[in-house]
Amino acid sequence: MHWGEELRATAQTAVILATVCYQQGKLREAEQSYREAWGAFTKCNAVASADFTEVVRSLAEVLIVEQKLPEAESVLNEALAQERQILGERNIRTAAVLITLARCLELESRPDQAAHRRIEAADILTNSPPEDLIHLPPELIPELIEAGLEQVARDVCNRASALTPVKASWLDGASWALVLSERPPGRNAALAAESAQKAAENAAGESVLSEPTGRGAAHNGSAMA
Repeated sequence: MHWGEELRATAQTAVILATVCYQQGKLREAEQSYREAWGAFTKCNAVASADFTEVVRSLAEVLIVEQKLPEAESVLNEALAQERQILGERNIRTAAVLITLARCLELESRPDQAAHRRIEAADILTNSPPEDLIHLPPELIPELIEAGLEQVARDVCNRASALTPVKASWLDGASWALVLSERPPGRNAALAAESAQKAAENAAGESVLSEPTGRGAAHNGSAMA
């Protein structure tokens, strides 16, 4: 196995372990495993991957739960710098890190800095091409609502639903996230229902489009006769 592939495998194993530990309330072990995954993704030059973003956000969440707010802020700032160096200042994935960073700053009683990060994230999301939106984790939608950016969350879902082809699985994930968010302020039953309906409609449309029609259908019918 190539060295980079070994590191990526190490990172993915660490993520699984960290997730299990977090679910079991073993925060110290979860933190350690998420840090290991972060380091491995960095070493194998996988900063541009969606996995990197989610590992960093998960690590920050563990640190926040542990009341290690300065450490969480440091992790997020470092990861943001890493992503911007590789992906650019306004890449869609940086918006997810900015929202987590804003929450951390709010918890540290630094509302002005938190607001600045939220504005940065909202501007990136609003001005990103629609096809980039599906690179966001669906779990970000309730986080946007919690951050007071409900209109931005709705706009993201609406633009994602208008994509061709539509990513029904992404909309479905957003719907579930809006219902099952760990933090009640991020839940939104109305938007969840709208997203679920659009996901179902789009999934049905994809099924219809996949059926033979027109000349192809006629040809198949005559072949079967």
